Amino acid sequence: MENYIDTKMAIERTGMTRSGLTRLAKLGKVQAVKMGNAWLYAVGSLDAYLAEMRDAGKSKHDPRRNPDWTRSDDAGRPRRVDGDK
Repeated sequence: MENYIDTKMAIERTGMTRSGLTRLAKLGKVQAVKMGNAWLYAVGSLDAYLAEMRDAGKSKHDPRRNPDWTRSDDAGRPRRVDGDK
């Protein structure tokens, strides 16, 4: 598997956590292959994702970047706490 690195190397390269990398792979944000219990990550895909996040700056946390984003009907409403009537 040329141009793929294991999880340990991906963590060192990106500074991300194991669970963060796994989440990106499962969501299809980066190219990865699961072999048994191990994930292998495509170097080019990781680098492209990191560049995209760097270029997005603070706006990467804005949910409106996702075209499928919609505000839920109960957003901003107080939540009921146990014991409230």
